[in-house]
Amino acid sequence: MRVATYNVHRGLDLRGWPRPEPMRRVIVMLGAEIVALQEALSWRRGRDLIGLEELALSAGLVAVPVAGAPGWRGNVLLVRRGIRLLHAEGLPIGGWEPRGAILAELQLAHGMLRVVGTHLSLRRGTRRHQAMLLLDAIRRRPCMPTVLLGDLNEWRAGQGALGVLEPVFGRAPRSLTFPAPRPLLSLDRILGDRPGLVRDIAPHDAAPARRASDHLPLVGRIVL
Repeated sequence: MRVATYNVHRGLDLRGWPRPEPMRRVIVMLGAEIVALQEALSWRRGRDLIGLEELALSAGLVAVPVAGAPGWRGNVLLVRRGIRLLHAEGLPIGGWEPRGAILAELQLAHGMLRVVGTHLSLRRGTRRHQAMLLLDAIRRRPCMPTVLLGDLNEWRAGQGALGVLEPVFGRAPRSLTFPAPRPLLSLDRILGDRPGLVRDIAPHDAAPARRASDHLPLVGRIVL
């Protein structure tokens, strides 16, 4: 099973023009069964900025319904139509720009999987606190394989939010995803809470992805 995380930059291209169509094409190209999106909803009213209905038609990916705000940065979790949803909730994780996360527990063919999609703050101290809140939310739920993915805004391995998450999720692999035309920073991550759960993590750096958003998508393979 392929999973991906993608910051779609509020549907804006590299020049700041609203052009969600190329981003939708990139998402289709990923061929992933689970996709965490960041900045896919408007900051204040939750308006769809990427075209979720079109994605459901073109890629068979449907948005997980959640109770609670996904944060100003507009988290959306997409799953392939037909995957059974056991539990889903929005997690407020605070910050100057109120951030959020989506926690979903899924029944797959080979077992259960928990997925947490998030977008952390630009402030280092706030990111550490947000990472602690995510771990607390995971610990309150039943034990099952867990994948955390999203734009963590943290490029220093073992420090900040990554340092908080490391005892549970291990050392985060380095994958350059930002800025998309010439990636220099590893802001986007896919983390598994046990060895071998997430494999083959790599940016999707095809030419359309380098032009569609300011982040490249990050893709991995889940093995239960």
